[in-house]
Amino acid sequence: MVTAKPTDGSANAAGNLATTSRLALFVAVCDMPGATEALIGGVHRALDAAARRLAAPDKPVRYLRAIYLPGEQRCIWVFKACDLATVRLVNDTAQAPFEQITEAVEYLTESAESVANP
Repeated sequence: MVTAKPTDGSANAAGNLATTSRLALFVAVCDMPGATEALIGGVHRALDAAARRLAAPDKPVRYLRAIYLPGEQRCIWVFKACDLATVRLVNDTAQAPFEQITEAVEYLTESAESVANP
């Protein structure tokens, strides 16, 4: 049996998610019909640059990756940040398209976790 846990370690002893002062995971979702690899790559680089420029001790933010779903023509931009407003600011600064930004919880298997945190 595989057990999974939130990657931010925020599950309490009862298994419930607990609010912590750690950075939260956020995703910005964008429908991108007809997107090219060049367009997605350009947005990817712009988000990374904007996050680096805007990151501050009181407003930490990191752009992590892009996930493109070609069958749905949708892109998911993944961030770690202190709050949703900071992620929105990064997207606006980068002029990156999005329909929705929401907090997410990521679950990894033990084998994936050992690769991510050797």
